[in-house]
Amino acid sequence: LKYEIEVAALLGVCRERHRNLSPRHRFPRFDHRAMLRSVIETGEPVAGREVPVPFPTDPQQSGYFDFVFQAMRDPDGSIPGVFVYSAEVTEKVRARQELSDQQLQLDKTLATAEIATFDWAPQQDRVYANPLLKTFFGVSDEEAAGGHLAAYLTAIHPDDRARVRTAIEASLQTGKRYETEYRLVNSEGKERWVLARGDTTFGKSGPERLSGILVDITARKSIEAERERLLTQVEIERKRLEQAFDETPTFICLLEGPDLVFRYANEPYYGLIGFREVIGKPLAEALPEIEAQGFPAILRRVMDNGESWMADEVSVSIQRQPGAPAEERILNLRYVPVREADGTISGVYSHALDVTEAVAARRHLAESEERFRLGQRAGKVGTFEWIVPTGRVIWSPELEALYGVSEGTFEGKFEDWMSRVVPEDANRVVDAIARTIAERATQLAYEFRAVLPDGSHHWLAGQAQFDYDESGGALRMAGVNVDIHDRKAAEAELRASEQRFRIVAQATRDAVWDWDLRDNSVWWNEGISDLFGHAREDVEPTATWWVEHIHPDDRDRVGEGIHRAIDAGESNWQDEYRYAKVEKGEIARSKELNTVATMMAGAGALLIYGGGLALDLLELMKHNFSLPREVLLNPDSMGQYLLHSGKIAILAVQPIL
Repeated sequence: LKYEIEVAALLGVCRERHRNLSPRHRFPRFDHRAMLRSVIETGEPVAGREVPVPFPTDPQQSGYFDFVFQAMRDPDGSIPGVFVYSAEVTEKVRARQELSDQQLQLDKTLATAEIATFDWAPQQDRVYANPLLKTFFGVSDEEAAGGHLAAYLTAIHPDDRARVRTAIEASLQTGKRYETEYRLVNSEGKERWVLARGDTTFGKSGPERLSGILVDITARKSIEAERERLLTQVEIERKRLEQAFDETPTFICLLEGPDLVFRYANEPYYGLIGFREVIGKPLAEALPEIEAQGFPAILRRVMDNGESWMADEVSVSIQRQPGAPAEERILNLRYVPVREADGTISGVYSHALDVTEAVAARRHLAESEERFRLGQRAGKVGTFEWIVPTGRVIWSPELEALYGVSEGTFEGKFEDWMSRVVPEDANRVVDAIARTIAERATQLAYEFRAVLPDGSHHWLAGQAQFDYDESGGALRMAGVNVDIHDRKAAEAELRASEQRFRIVAQATRDAVWDWDLRDNSVWWNEGISDLFGHAREDVEPTATWWVEHIHPDDRDRVGEGIHRAIDAGESNWQDEYRYAKVEKGEIARSKELNTVATMMAGAGALLIYGGGLALDLLELMKHNFSLPREVLLNPDSMGQYLLHSGKIAILAVQPIL
């Protein structure tokens, strides 16, 4: 005899020991010899169903088996042995026994209860009822002692009445047992379930009596109704759970056995694997690309040690379309052992969440933040946030650098910021913040001087946004500080330069002008009056006025020269021409002028300013004064030449506060 190892395991003995046992020892008190000899002698199979077999390891315990003894035949027709096929059905038999026991207990309970009896003579239409039946139907004493059937039928629930009448008539016609269940309704409307059983007795003239019993089965019906309700609820919950698994964005599957065979996979899981059919297939066969990445070893380790395994942001290569190359996805994985009622582990529940897009977005955000920080460092910009209700202030590392503070060492209070600002500037900014909050404004721009750790002052500009709650209370102030120290220094230098220019322009008798090409406006110093005699109020601040006073014979040439310099984008222009001079209130003879100018370009190399110096050549020639050629060709150096040549002395003193 050959036995599979599973049979030996069921019988509680090892495989080797089982092979060495005779049939009598394998199945104590169950003699196979007669059946085996019968199979060998007759060649006919022998079968048994639900045969009790005591286990060798515990003779007090029995299992139940279905078996078949089948003859083995050689080519010559002889029978050298017998095949034995067996299957354990212990659980099925015990379940049925338990159900039978419950039914028996129920029958005993019903037997000990009071039973109503009835006896009906259909030919006379007389019903005789015992006291309990009288109570069930609510009939009078007279009706219980031979009343008509109709009096009893009225107590039956309207929905059951026709069915009961049909069952009675069927028994009267066929002689079959009358048995039915129905509801009785008392005068208070309360329902009672009853089971009616009876037999019809026939005489020469036909059915003579229908006698039987009536049992109250309300409790049983309640149990059955509750059982049906529970079964229905279980089915509903199962469908809900299955629907929830299918609708969840996570990937769920159940793998069983050492080969990790797929038993369940939800819809998202199918979508993840390209809708490949996997149920009933081992993992290695169903998803070979997963097998190659080492995940089966982890799954088997979960089954072996019974401990859950989890890992986040795991890179997994999955073939998502048939024939397509594997695609990398980032998953959060959870492997949980599946335990049976006896504690054994039968499989692994796999739960996965696709976080590919979230990880990519986080990485992109991190890269963006890094670029933003680099931009802040390069642009000398720092960010801050003041949580107004708590007073907490948060500085970015770039802002700490602007204040000369080591990264992460800012104390985090509003007062800590004030201590790092020039007091008069701090008070001014605090007042501006208070006004902004009082007015429920959302924007504020301000400038102040920060006090660095070495005691030096550094100009910063602030731009802030305010948020308020529903009642108008300030929630937070968030914004940036920008390093404007170089700009402030440049502005100061520009103001000083402009001041020096104004002083020189006021001190010299030469005409100094500034022409804004954008609006054609011209500014003149007092030299326009000194050289040409024009009253200040008569001088129009336009280039048109200036051109109109150029000698007519020189006007076109001068205009062409200026436009040629502008069109060519040159930075300097120089010319000599005659200009009208006012004497005694009238325009007199022309005066020879040499004008040198510096042109200034704006955005896109477009010339926007022209400025220069107009010299009286007649006056210069009276004093035998001449300009070197190199000076005439380089107007930028003319002012310095005149000041340092000793030819012209200019002294200007003006206090600068």
